[in-house]
Amino acid sequence: KKDEEPTKYTFKDLDKETVGRYRTYLKSIEPEHRYNEISAEKMLELMQVIINGKVTVGGALVFGTEEIVNRAVSNFRVEYLEVMGTSFADAKNRYDYRMPVQKNLYEYYFSILEKLLKHINIPFKLKGFSRDENQPQVIAIREALVNLLMHTDYFSNAKPRIRVLSDRIEFFNPGSLPKDIKYILKEEFSMPRNNTITRIFRT
Repeated sequence: KKDEEPTKYTFKDLDKETVGRYRTYLKSIEPEHRYNEISAEKMLELMQVIINGKVTVGGALVFGTEEIVNRAVSNFRVEYLEVMGTSFADAKNRYDYRMPVQKNLYEYYFSILEKLLKHINIPFKLKGFSRDENQPQVIAIREALVNLLMHTDYFSNAKPRIRVLSDRIEFFNPGSLPKDIKYILKEEFSMPRNNTITRIFRT
């Protein structure tokens, strides 16, 4: 698959801030994970983000600097728009907010998730002495966003897109289905378009 192909880049070329943020996040959600006990470079090798010393295309998209990402995929962008009303076509100014370009997919994930969570109704619920951050609404939004990032064809002329309207949130990712929809609906079927990106977000 395209995202598993090697680039010319190595671990030292990756964005150290992004790699560090990923490590911190992993430790916070899974303190006992075996990856927390090894170096960042070894972790990425075990995840096959780095193969034979070279960063894969998917690894570059998630952990790369802005320069590396744009060399891997020209005109890289995940489109996030907030629209007043129930129709993009009828919106007076087309959109009220458009997210600026982020340096890589990991930055897009957290920036978009933060925005989306402000647009859904999350009832206040305690888990112990703190707010429960894993309520069904949050899980559904997070899953939809992760699925979009995992299944997008980043080499398409179209861009992955999220539109937040007053009555719904629309997710669109370029790329055709791997098999007919009638078969997908009838069976448990999982075939991610981007294996490397999937491993990163599913670890």
